[in-house]
Amino acid sequence: MSPIQYESLLDQPALSPPPGIEPQFDNPPSLKHAGFGITVTLLVLITLLFSMRTFVKVRINHHLALEDYLLLVSWVAYSGGFTAIAFLIADKHVGTHQWNLTVRQYIDFLKTFQVGSILYNIVVLPLKVAIALQMIRFFVAPGIRDLTFWISHMLIWINVVFYITATFMLIFACKPGNPNPNGRCLDTGALLISTASLNTISDALMLVLPQRVIWDLRMPLKRKLGLASAFLVALLALGSSVVRVYFAIQIKNSPDVSYNVGLLGLWSLPEMAIGFLIACLPYFPKFLRYMGRKPFAAAILAKWRLIFPSSAATSHKSDEPGAPPVGARANGRASRVVVTDIEFDELVARSTGSEILDRPDLVYHGPARWAQRVRRYRQEHPDEEWPPIEEASATVAYSAKEASPPASLASASEGVTITNNSTRGTRD
Repeated sequence: MSPIQYESLLDQPALSPPPGIEPQFDNPPSLKHAGFGITVTLLVLITLLFSMRTFVKVRINHHLALEDYLLLVSWVAYSGGFTAIAFLIADKHVGTHQWNLTVRQYIDFLKTFQVGSILYNIVVLPLKVAIALQMIRFFVAPGIRDLTFWISHMLIWINVVFYITATFMLIFACKPGNPNPNGRCLDTGALLISTASLNTISDALMLVLPQRVIWDLRMPLKRKLGLASAFLVALLALGSSVVRVYFAIQIKNSPDVSYNVGLLGLWSLPEMAIGFLIACLPYFPKFLRYMGRKPFAAAILAKWRLIFPSSAATSHKSDEPGAPPVGARANGRASRVVVTDIEFDELVARSTGSEILDRPDLVYHGPARWAQRVRRYRQEHPDEEWPPIEEASATVAYSAKEASPPASLASASEGVTITNNSTRGTRD
């Protein structure tokens, strides 16, 4: 093909229009304004969620874990990279039927979409790993190797291997980079279907796993419902993934590629936003409690209680009648209780100290050092008001399986005297 013929080809419609329809190259119908609106709205939402979560982890918890750094990488890639590409794709006739694009415009659109797909992988991989690590931290006690632990780790490594491989396949999809007129490209349609399908499976597992653990915990029904509803947000991510599978299949089977590619890209925005929501939402109650102690918030809350006294009284109910204590397992299979991080936070927030420390059935693996852990937790949260710990009756619980107190327990805590009792030590 001569250069003149090639230039002439670039100015032709990228697809033959249906019968009775004329190509419209100048200002064709598109989803441009919807694309801009969705991108801006979700960028603001994600930034607010990430800022709230970071505030809780740094200002209130005073502790950062691996998932926090992974979430930072994901947010930077989203706000600094993917959002810019989303604006470009929206400006390049997103949602435009292919017969309303010239071949030149169509090639330019697909190149931008390829860059967006690479950045999508860079955003989603650390985001999914961070959510899986957070599930392990919330729902699996240290030292426990249960179904939730193994499935979460399986999800982590499957996503790591898949997304790294898929990213390199997208980077080197065409040889040379400009395949026209004498180049070749991989068929990325199958890769898009595989990516959307993997996301659907992983989102389904991330929806089911927390529910399985939450409903096995011994805590009041109201708290169970609150926790369960918070993690049901994953249902929205699952819905977005299913829609992306549909449009990925349409890209493979339909000749109107530009239209389906645009919709696939648009649906990736809420999918990622919901992922950030899943990672950040569990920290929202702690953020509200912290802000609720500020003078302006206390004044608003006082006015609210004057207007709605019944709702205020309801919100301060303690456990429901007959509800088992937080930290016990619902099935009653174990004579002692393995406490996860999410239960520990609940226990410390609601106790006077000794009611936790006087329970040798509470086991926190690693080894369990309840007195030290409660005090450290309270020291890391100086802005919260804690009831005093009764020093005379405070005890340290550790695993009843051990024949003698663990050496690390005695060496790690000054002022703690271990008695001959194999299940507790008393503080002088």
